[in-house]
Amino acid sequence: MPLATAKAGHRQGALHDTRDFARLSHFLHIFHQALNQEQELSMQQLEEELLQDTGVVRALLKRALRILTGNRHMEEKRIEKYVERAWERHLAGYAELPDSFAELGLYGVDVRERTRVVLETLELVFVRPDNLRHISSVGQQDAQQWRVEPVGVDSVSRTYWLLCGDRLYRETPKKSLLLIEKHNREAGVNSRRSTRLSEQRGPLVDPPRHDDIEDDGALWELLCASYEEWVYFPNVLEQLTSKADRTVYRRVSKIAPGIATRLHSEIKKQELLELLATRKRSTRIAKKEAMKHQREIIEQEEQMAEGDYRRSKRIKHSAEEEEPIHPMLIDTRDLRAQRREQARLEALEREQMKNIEIEHPAHQPPPVEEEAAAEGDAEESWMFMCACGKAGRNYDDGRAMTACERCLVWSHLGCSLRAEARRLGREIGEDEWEQLSYVCPSCRSSQQN
Repeated sequence: MPLATAKAGHRQGALHDTRDFARLSHFLHIFHQALNQEQELSMQQLEEELLQDTGVVRALLKRALRILTGNRHMEEKRIEKYVERAWERHLAGYAELPDSFAELGLYGVDVRERTRVVLETLELVFVRPDNLRHISSVGQQDAQQWRVEPVGVDSVSRTYWLLCGDRLYRETPKKSLLLIEKHNREAGVNSRRSTRLSEQRGPLVDPPRHDDIEDDGALWELLCASYEEWVYFPNVLEQLTSKADRTVYRRVSKIAPGIATRLHSEIKKQELLELLATRKRSTRIAKKEAMKHQREIIEQEEQMAEGDYRRSKRIKHSAEEEEPIHPMLIDTRDLRAQRREQARLEALEREQMKNIEIEHPAHQPPPVEEEAAAEGDAEESWMFMCACGKAGRNYDDGRAMTACERCLVWSHLGCSLRAEARRLGREIGEDEWEQLSYVCPSCRSSQQN
């Protein structure tokens, strides 16, 4: 029995502490590019997308069902209908949609049920593994990396999983939960005798952090996802003494430093980006303030010039009314006044620019260039060849199309419907067509030969 003195605080179970969320996160970690996601969703982003309908989850489902069925004309607003058809065809007898799914839609059911529906629907791409490999541009050797092996199993049969490259999960089966509960109950009674017994046995290392169990009685916990958690958790495992626990400790201690270093580097990079953004903003503000000061100086000079002009007119008018003053004397006095005023303005301008340079240094790190996000989904290349004579690569004349499930060559849906109707000797509706596995005449002839 593993013993220790450290004990993690008990908390309320969150969405990321569930098995379906862990599986969904790891699936998107591997296949996000095949689903037209340029960047992997972070744990916080995925939780937000599952809680609030922003269109991202619908786009993922649309892409997965397109890989499964070959239907390139799905509408995201009707994605629930396509999900129902896919489940009826491929998951009948294995899994069922929530009872209220047809009435309330994807975002009307409970968030955990929603997570399960999204996961099971996305995993339907494995029904067409060749299509997935073709779109993902991966080979058989790369496919071997899709399999996840546990990090280890401790002395109470709790399994540790490393998912998404930097998240450590722990799976506790029902029987292990009962064993842990029994041990803690025996070690936690308040009597003096049981207190001495508790000191001898001690608490289990890192007991369950929440009580939100799965339908089968198991418990999933997210142990490490941040830099601080990866630094702290190996210290908890270090106190274990049994052989199985020491094996888990050695494996976690081996991978923890690299993951912690990478997460710390990402934190520093984010802090640098925020700092550069702040400096860039400060530079813009400094430029605006400098321009404002220049405008104020120009306005002051104009006002001074206008005041000098009016003053000279008043002096001239007074001189005409009183005794005359020599013109040379007037010009010399005005010239001295203008020079004094100009010197004062230049000194004021130099002082203002000096203050700006002190508050906002001219030498700033080059701002980070913001890359414009590419608009639209990057569609894969396809071949079009129809019995009506139209053909070409990436050919799309706006008419509904379908693809051969063998060679993935596209053709007009109407032409294919008529050809299949002639071959079967009866009419075929579009609803019945979605339930059929279409094979083009060329592939059918090759198979017969």
